[in-house]
Amino acid sequence: MSQRKLVVKLENVWKVYRTGRVGTIALRNVNLDISKGEFIAVVGPSGSGKTTLINIIAGLDKPSKGRVWVLGRDLGNLDEDELSRFRRGKIGFIFQQFHLIGRLTALENVEIPLMAMGLPPKEKREVALKLLREVGLGDRADHKPFELSGGEQQRVAIARALAANPELILADEPTGNLDSKTAHSVISLLKNVCRSRRVTVVLVTHNHELLKYAGRIAWLKDGEVIKVEWVA
Repeated sequence: MSQRKLVVKLENVWKVYRTGRVGTIALRNVNLDISKGEFIAVVGPSGSGKTTLINIIAGLDKPSKGRVWVLGRDLGNLDEDELSRFRRGKIGFIFQQFHLIGRLTALENVEIPLMAMGLPPKEKREVALKLLREVGLGDRADHKPFELSGGEQQRVAIARALAANPELILADEPTGNLDSKTAHSVISLLKNVCRSRRVTVVLVTHNHELLKYAGRIAWLKDGEVIKVEWVA
């Protein structure tokens, strides 16, 4: 990966899932470059390969053919332990389901990724509280998920994704459980926070109203990137 400003590079990536002798093509010959600080949306109908693509970028799935570089590392050269450490230190995840732990407060949920960093309890709390303030939830730090709205829970999830100071955020349908107004608010927040931090964002979404927040859009159909366009 010679281009230093590239965060993700997919080269001739195929993914075929096999059941016995039957093969299902999830991705076909995908070539895609994503630069540092970019906010790119990946769009396509159900079954077009969006989640497979994001899983391959995360190293959660391996391509059947082709090569994947993320932050200068060839993922094909990393074993499972190395991939796990790489994800933990470099990549933040945001999902449609918020995946917050119900018995923990918002603050404690954000602290979870910080545990692996060995920070003293006081410093860990300060970092988590700063992140909650950054997403507008400083006054909700002691609330548990059931005491928060869907939009607030996703903001906690964004703060948690940023806790380890990642260079790449992978957001897979993060507004799927939110109403339209809240969805716009959450994606606008994500864009602004990541822009200020120069974090690269790959957003998988089916909501075309959210595409205005992206800098580029990659359109998928039947596992193939059929078009990549800049947003005016």
